[in-house]
Amino acid sequence: MSLCCLKKSPFIYILNDVSIKKEKIQILNDCLVTINYGNKIEELFVRANDLFKYNTNLIHTHRNSYDMYVDGYKSKGLHNTIKFTCNTDSLKITEFVEAPIEYGACGEDEKWDGIFDK
Repeated sequence: MSLCCLKKSPFIYILNDVSIKKEKIQILNDCLVTINYGNKIEELFVRANDLFKYNTNLIHTHRNSYDMYVDGYKSKGLHNTIKFTCNTDSLKITEFVEAPIEYGACGEDEKWDGIFDK
């Protein structure tokens, strides 16, 4: 058998909705990804350090032309999973950890203590 006849199978990744399993897909290298929503298929060129998470809609976090990361909302999947296919091993599924909410009211108590007596 000659090497020209061997076809490398694509790499397949399954992303679950965050209500089922908190996970995200991180892009390791620039590549072309096929996204199967269950009711439609989309091809998308993604860059290294882009992220995907699935929270009702698929959310694609990517760098815009101003060098800032922004969220782009893609389609909703037919089921609670979305299938990603890539010709190279350029995607990585990791645990999705939500950042804690920061409150900006630090130091406000001291300001109000001066106005109102305790």
